[in-house]
Amino acid sequence: MSTVEIAQYLSSASGECSDEEFAELMVRMYKSKDDPEFATKPLIKEDMTGFNTEEFARWIKNVLDEIIFSEEIDTSAWWKKEDKNE
Repeated sequence: MSTVEIAQYLSSASGECSDEEFAELMVRMYKSKDDPEFATKPLIKEDMTGFNTEEFARWIKNVLDEIIFSEEIDTSAWWKKEDKNE
């Protein structure tokens, strides 16, 4: 899938990703960062009802701030390259 297709799927713009799938995917993604095997484990009710959304939101913000705005991290990103017209 391309980034466009993934974004459309997750935002339900394609009409495919349900709210339930979106929530499960976010929980699985976040918990898998510290435990890669979590991605293949069945989710249980406590994974969902005990999920700390504030911690998750902070993590997403920190990760994106670093990727998008850092001058040292991911310097090859197309939006960080100098504009040759300037």
